Amino acid sequence: MDDLETKSQQMPDDSFPVSELLRRIEENTAEQKRSARKQLLWVQFCAVMAAVLTLATFAAGAVLLPRIYATLTRADSVLQNLETVTDDLADGDLFKNMDLFMAEGGSAVTETLEEAKSALEALKSVDIAGLNKAIQDLQAVVEPLARLFR
Repeated sequence: MDDLETKSQQMPDDSFPVSELLRRIEENTAEQKRSARKQLLWVQFCAVMAAVLTLATFAAGAVLLPRIYATLTRADSVLQNLETVTDDLADGDLFKNMDLFMAEGGSAVTETLEEAKSALEALKSVDIAGLNKAIQDLQAVVEPLARLFR
């Protein structure tokens, strides 16, 4: 300890006094406290933002997941229907049914044409001149009766 006292006694008076060193230490400590407070505020801000983002993610998931599930369910149903149609096309059942439908439709058209032909032949066999004469004779009989009831 004697060495320390001798060294401090050997220091010239114009060197930094102890009070100046203490003042500098106090300023540095105050600056460190300000920096620590700023750092604490930023850490708290980041923690709050992380919590907000986490809550937003959970909320979005709660809203979107049911919709996504419903969409995937519908897509699965559509794909199953598509697979059924593809299988039918591959088996040729669909074309067989179409051929049957076309055959039935063709026979119905043929029957209709046959009936139209027979109706046209029946119209051809009607005596138009005789029909006109009969209408004129009927008119001649009905006209005096119509005048009677007027």
